[in-house]
Amino acid sequence: MKTALLILVFLLSGAVYTGIAGHIGFAIDREKEFTFRHYLMMGWNKDSTGTFNYEDVDRSMFINDYEYRNDEDMTEAKRRIREMLPFGVIPFQAGKTLVNFHDGTFSFGIEGNFYMQTFESRHAVTDFLRSIFWDTGKNYRYLALAEQAGWITVLFLCLMDGILNRKRKPDAVRCMILIAIMGVFLFVELFEARARYLYIYVPVFIISASSAAAVWTGQTGKLQDMQ
Repeated sequence: MKTALLILVFLLSGAVYTGIAGHIGFAIDREKEFTFRHYLMMGWNKDSTGTFNYEDVDRSMFINDYEYRNDEDMTEAKRRIREMLPFGVIPFQAGKTLVNFHDGTFSFGIEGNFYMQTFESRHAVTDFLRSIFWDTGKNYRYLALAEQAGWITVLFLCLMDGILNRKRKPDAVRCMILIAIMGVFLFVELFEARARYLYIYVPVFIISASSAAAVWTGQTGKLQDMQ
């Protein structure tokens, strides 16, 4: 029943996305679509450690034919992988892992457009909060330190979750959590590397970390009741 429900949600999400795009006036041009081949090619760019690269975007963008663009992207991706084999893959993937997982702020303030519209501060409380939550604030470093410590702790507990619970028979919920973590790990390691891509999966990592914490504190029964 749960599996059927997940499949139904997956299918409906695609239909809803297409319907919303058409309703607000966006015409989806499949000929200009960048498929997974483009992001695989970009994810194996040694010069940019697999992160977003404007040259790769231009390379794909200026190929007008859909099929030809896909073939060229895949050919380039294979070439880059072959060049790293056999001993260049490990240090490259180690660098991508750091890009993806080492930042507890998930690249806040580093990329994207921030503070496009700001308002004049009229209260000392506003100034204080901005000094903490704006990456340009003088106290932001303390928030970033706390986020970094929390994220490293969560990652450590996720690792321990696999070790401490290796002899337990996994239930459906646990299997789903492990599959989600492995899936997002493979996604950012194979394709474009971005710390912010992990942000929406933080609750999944926290659940896994909570499982390890429950074993350490002897609260596994309460955790199962919550599930």
